[in-house]
Amino acid sequence: MIQSKVLISALILFVVSTVSVHAQKSNTFDLGLKAGVNFNKISSDGNTLPFEYETATSYLGGGFLRLNIGRFYLQPEGYFTGKRSEISVILQGADSTNTQLQDIVSVTSFDLPVLLGFKLINNPNFNARVYAGPVFTTVLDQKLGDLQVLNNSNYEFEKKNTGYQVGVGFDLGDLTIDGRYENSLTDWNNTYNQRIQLYQVSIGFKIF
Repeated sequence: MIQSKVLISALILFVVSTVSVHAQKSNTFDLGLKAGVNFNKISSDGNTLPFEYETATSYLGGGFLRLNIGRFYLQPEGYFTGKRSEISVILQGADSTNTQLQDIVSVTSFDLPVLLGFKLINNPNFNARVYAGPVFTTVLDQKLGDLQVLNNSNYEFEKKNTGYQVGVGFDLGDLTIDGRYENSLTDWNNTYNQRIQLYQVSIGFKIF
């Protein structure tokens, strides 16, 4: 009980201090760090193989720059992130026997969203925001497991991908909380028309 009270008191003190420091800063731009979690799932359209997909969790970490223009703002971000999904597919052989391939596919990438936002509530120490914009992805590493070879052809993701993000966010002093949806505009895997979609929750801290 005592430890819980100490933890709550420390959290309240941290939030109050954050709000106080933020009130003394310039509102022209904000520079900060962020981290969060992704809930990812791969989807496909127009392929003939019976793929099944399950949602998986991954993480992200990076930074953001926010340029404030009244109630509007432009926010480019850069972060390293993982994207994962469990995939299974049943293949029918020439002798009519079925073979099941199942594995967790994971991708490590560097993502660069460029977001245009509007502050629904715009107070010095609190605001509520909505935003949208493109996200440009560069794949740094991919682990495909048993799906590396599929139907005697290499199964892999494209190195470059473009998508979009839409979301909402809240700022309490220097603390930022965001929730957003992301989907692909281009196929991650052209052979099977696969795309990655995700929900993302993150928390950030403005350092300047």
